[in-house]
Amino acid sequence: MLLGTTWAQDAHYSNFNAQPLYLNPALIGMHSANWRAGLIYRSQWTAIQAPYRNLGGFIDKSNERLSFGLLLNQNKTSDVGFQRTNILVGAAFKKQLAREQNFLSIGLQLGVDQWRIDVNNLTFDEQYNPDKGYDGELGNNEILEGGTLMLPDINIGVNWRFFKPGDQPVTADIGLAFSHVNTPQASYFNDNRKLPLKTIVYGTLEWQLSKRFGLEPRVFFARQATARELLLGANAVFYIKPQQKFKLGLAQRRQDALILSAALATHNWEFGLAYDVNTSNLREFASNNSAIEFSAVHLFGPQKANPAAPEDRDDDGVIDAEDECPDVPGEVDLKGCPRQTVKTKKTPAATGNDYDGDGILDQNDLCPYEAGEERYQGCNDRDADGIWDHIDACPLLPGKVENYGCPVKIPGIDSDNDGVPDRFDRCIYIKGKEELDGCPDTDNDGISDIKDDCPYLKGIPALNGCPEKEDMTSNIQVDVVEFETDESQILKRYYPMLDRVAYYLKNHPREQVIMEGHTDNEGDHLYNYQLSQRRVQAVREYLILAGAGVDQIQTYFYGETKPKTENGSDYGKARNRRVELKLFR
Repeated sequence: MLLGTTWAQDAHYSNFNAQPLYLNPALIGMHSANWRAGLIYRSQWTAIQAPYRNLGGFIDKSNERLSFGLLLNQNKTSDVGFQRTNILVGAAFKKQLAREQNFLSIGLQLGVDQWRIDVNNLTFDEQYNPDKGYDGELGNNEILEGGTLMLPDINIGVNWRFFKPGDQPVTADIGLAFSHVNTPQASYFNDNRKLPLKTIVYGTLEWQLSKRFGLEPRVFFARQATARELLLGANAVFYIKPQQKFKLGLAQRRQDALILSAALATHNWEFGLAYDVNTSNLREFASNNSAIEFSAVHLFGPQKANPAAPEDRDDDGVIDAEDECPDVPGEVDLKGCPRQTVKTKKTPAATGNDYDGDGILDQNDLCPYEAGEERYQGCNDRDADGIWDHIDACPLLPGKVENYGCPVKIPGIDSDNDGVPDRFDRCIYIKGKEELDGCPDTDNDGISDIKDDCPYLKGIPALNGCPEKEDMTSNIQVDVVEFETDESQILKRYYPMLDRVAYYLKNHPREQVIMEGHTDNEGDHLYNYQLSQRRVQAVREYLILAGAGVDQIQTYFYGETKPKTENGSDYGKARNRRVELKLFR
């Protein structure tokens, strides 16, 4: 006698952060490792004959700009075995905004939404026999389009991530997402019923209030057709030790459930548990049963230098990104370094850190990683030309300011005193051998360094200066850092590689890395020599800050004299603007 329509929203999760690709495609790749994968399982209202069960999984690959991911989500319920499966592939573009700690990402997912029921289990009043009751052999007069529907599905979203470092670091995410933007036709009766658009707005915040405690408020709102969902809550975060924290949470889903949750994050894993206490007007129908939810997320590969994922390896309250001594517990006012007494000539009892042990506190030392003299503010001037070594293109040759610290080039002069006049010297500011056009031969194999593919291992001309394979006594790993034109600033994509090299050196104090600086052929020879020096110095300082020992690094500068490829194209020049790191193992 009465006919009505019932609407239902998409499946939801109480711990929505554990299924980020289901929450918003803009979260694809928003993590600090190479790969990330996760699983989540939810069971709801187990007292009814066919409880609701949700199972989700995802995997995504993080890149500097464009990341990719795969999402699988399945819901199952009802006596007729209603099952809904989402399979979506997606990509997200991430852009770092003007300030260092701001990221904006836009995501898109494409896939299918499969609906499946067992039509043989459906019963209708036409199949009721007054004499014997239900009779499955009677016709039901219904026209059904089979038990399976395949719907195309499109999701889009945007997310803003903000990170504020300091004594009380803050990480925030605010996002907007739209699911089923194509509103596909979704009916078993071949009518024009559409799958409604779903809109999601959310915000999360992790605020570390102290060394051991933090708060994580969160809000989630979803709207789909006539359904509304509002979740408000917060987690208390307990920082146990570096890369390990424990969360206890309480949240309320309006007119539905009180949510109790717990999570443990340790190194590359995070495990979560949530329990929904049923507060809806259907709790009696469900025998007061609630929902329980389990989740696990794992990060694969080396961690990246991501400002939105702060770490504090030495557990001293100063995050690694701001800690000048990240592996040694220290003081906040000393930028994470330990407090020790250092005596200087001017300050008999000054307090602070002195990394290079030259008696000059790091905060006053212009060259804090290399022992120097007080009169040069912790630096050196070995050629006594008044131009300190860290800005001197020729630190061992007296020179002029207008010539970047190198001797003025005069016909007939021999700037590096190697017996080869500058006009015939292919390595004007590097002392070499006359028979090698003034260039050095570090391994003494008769092949100059600028022509030697293995300048630190004695080799043969047939192999461009490299030894026979059976004579190779060292395993050499070569990494390259490339630079923009006329720049010595390290691009962020090289941070993970440099972190790996520094980590290896720190844990193998007897090993060494040799670094060579190079440029393309733009500009004059002397300027390029100085530019190659600046590039090597930038990489050297990065490795030292990351934990490598000062005495583990040897540096050489070649300017434009040793190109990796031809300089005739933009591609070739880009390959030549480099610092090569040769790690001998």
